[in-house]
Amino acid sequence: LMVNMCNTQPADRYILDHWPSKILWTTDVGSFIGTGPSLIPTPENNPVRMCYDLFGVLHNGRQSWDLTAAWLAVRGPGDVFDVIAGRPQYISDITHDTAKDHPNESVVTIRMPFDQVSKLIGTELARPPKK
Repeated sequence: LMVNMCNTQPADRYILDHWPSKILWTTDVGSFIGTGPSLIPTPENNPVRMCYDLFGVLHNGRQSWDLTAAWLAVRGPGDVFDVIAGRPQYISDITHDTAKDHPNESVVTIRMPFDQVSKLIGTELARPPKK
C-alpha cells in the first residue's frame, strides 16, 4: 500500500504506472484538520511541540496533510476516513490523466467531523512517549 498526499512531478508517472499495490490519495484531507494546540500543555522540551512552536503554529494550529496521511498508512481508514475506489491519476496540480480510471487507486475523504479528527490526531501528538 502506498499512501500519497499529492504528487506534483510528471516524472512520478512511472512510479504510479508501475506501483504493484493499491494507492490511497489523501490529496485534500488534511486541509481542514488543524493540529498543534494540543501540544501546549506538554513539556517545553517535547520535540514535536518545539517544531510547532518554531514554525509559529503551536497556538493557532496548522493544516495536517502529513499527519492524516501517516495516520492512514499506520492505522488504516477505520472510522475516520472513507476510501472511494478508482479515480483519475493526478500527475500534477494542473495536468490530470482523466482519460482512464485507475482501479488500484482510491481517494480518501474524511468520514468524521473535522474537529473530531483534529482532536484524535492532537491527542496522539500530545501523548507522552512510552517508557
